[in-house]
Amino acid sequence: SPPSIAHVLVTLRLSPPPPPTIASVVNTATYLPAISPGALVSIFGSNFGPAVMSTAYNDKGLYPTAISDRPDGVFGNTSVTFGGIAAPITYIGANQINAMVPYGVAGRKAVDVVVTCYHNPSTAVTATIFDTSPGIFTATQNGTGQGAILNAPPIAPNNRTLYTYNSSANPASKGSAIEMYATGVGGWNPPVPDGEVALTALNPLCSDNQSLECTKLVAKPLTLTIGGKPATILYAGTARYEPWSLIQINAIVPLDADSGTQPVVLAVGVNDNSQQKVTIAIQ
Repeated sequence: SPPSIAHVLVTLRLSPPPPPTIASVVNTATYLPAISPGALVSIFGSNFGPAVMSTAYNDKGLYPTAISDRPDGVFGNTSVTFGGIAAPITYIGANQINAMVPYGVAGRKAVDVVVTCYHNPSTAVTATIFDTSPGIFTATQNGTGQGAILNAPPIAPNNRTLYTYNSSANPASKGSAIEMYATGVGGWNPPVPDGEVALTALNPLCSDNQSLECTKLVAKPLTLTIGGKPATILYAGTARYEPWSLIQINAIVPLDADSGTQPVVLAVGVNDNSQQKVTIAIQ
């Protein structure tokens, strides 16, 4: 039959995706709800938008505060705010977001955390803010147990390729150097921008910045004990090309520490990570 023209009325109804839901906001190292300015945190929940996985810092050395599944950023925009301040994001999945607490929340006792996706905000969840919330990253990646600690080699300690993971099968010798990473040390003086990476390894934990045995963050003391014994801190500062939210700590295993599995406690200010129950294996 010959072609014909027909007019048909079509109605397209688009249902918006459900709003994001926050189940918990925890310190990424400890998996505990204690968080502080600048700390790396993990937000668990649902409907967090496109799972773009890890993010990257830009040419200015800053992590993004919003993630989109389109180059123009129009749709799928996911962001997180703490007390109304946008937080830099390092990872996003459908059910988890890793971010950095903005330094601007310093001085507040609590803030509302909101995740927004597709222009749809979640119900706010209140998070308590501490001055510091020290936490050591663990090998188990669940906030407790064996620390993600590196044993320094007995020869050529500056050769990082010779570092090995500490474990019960590879314990650290007494008097040897170890390396670990932590978060939740609070703000820096002078202040640094939210989400900025450190381009050089700096050791700003000394008031005079001259002694290698640095045990003091500006206005906040920093101490480390291993097996209940004070550990000499060789370095406690930034890790190159990592955000200021992450702190690298190099220390000496006390000669009088007991052998076996021993607790590692990091204290910054009046707070410490003893609830974590992080351990190290000592020969």
